[in-house]
Amino acid sequence: EWWKLEPRPDAADPADLLVKAFRDEVFVVYFPAGVAAPHASLRLSAAAGGRFAAAWRSPRDGIEQAAGAIEAREGRLALPAPADSNDWILILRKLG
Repeated sequence: EWWKLEPRPDAADPADLLVKAFRDEVFVVYFPAGVAAPHASLRLSAAAGGRFAAAWRSPRDGIEQAAGAIEAREGRLALPAPADSNDWILILRKLG
């Protein structure tokens, strides 16, 4: 249901990352090639929290790989770093 996603340009830190979201339940984060983001995070709305299932998707071949779960802390999600300097898409889905 990608058509429900809305741009969230203010959500990402660093701002080089591109983010679309459905409420605070699903996030799609694009990491452009060459963007080093070892401490990337997302800002959530004040009411958001909980755990999110994370998966990396390669835009080059479409292969998706699970990346575990991420716990929101103090209105932020600390994002895992991509495996390499290619472009990647991180998909986050709220659990529960």
